[in-house]
Amino acid sequence: MRQVVVYPGEDGYWVVECPSLPGCISQGKTKEEAIENIKEAIRGYISAIEEDGLPVPEEPVNSEHRHFPQDESQNQCVERNPFGGEIIC
Repeated sequence: MRQVVVYPGEDGYWVVECPSLPGCISQGKTKEEAIENIKEAIRGYISAIEEDGLPVPEEPVNSEHRHFPQDESQNQCVERNPFGGEIIC
């Protein structure tokens, strides 16, 4: 699973980005909708890269990144970042 960053946008929507895939950004009216939307965006991004015969960027491994379980059944973790958003992996 790719790590994504979720934060509230200025327009009241939730913004979500996938840092390991430059330009892969989505949004949603709720945090849950934004996360579902980025999953679709990530699939499309990777599909397009593969169709073009380009290498898919790997998820960087950061030994200092700490994971805080949110929901064990979904293997999600959340970490607060200093900009008011959350990192969801």
